[in-house]
Amino acid sequence: QPSEAIVFAAKTRSNELLPTINIYPNPTRGAIQIAYTLPTATSVQLQLFDATGTLVQTIVPASNQAAGTYQQGVDISAFTPGIYYTVFSTPLENDTQKLVLMR
Repeated sequence: QPSEAIVFAAKTRSNELLPTINIYPNPTRGAIQIAYTLPTATSVQLQLFDATGTLVQTIVPASNQAAGTYQQGVDISAFTPGIYYTVFSTPLENDTQKLVLMR
């Protein structure tokens, strides 16, 4: 299986360096990797919603985290195949990404 490279592009808004997140593989058959970088200490929350907007899992509970790079694996294979949305929340922004779960 080929190795996967994670590339983080710095995002800025009004000269502020913003957190970045990468979720892969997408589409997935169940196991995903989530990697995010916090340029400064901040509060973070990561949630997974189904296509109807129902919260199905809190992946990272609301918490204060130090600056740095974080990575974790999540198994969503027990969920019904379909479209899901991850919402990565910090005080500076909410980043929503579509995630496709296949069988």
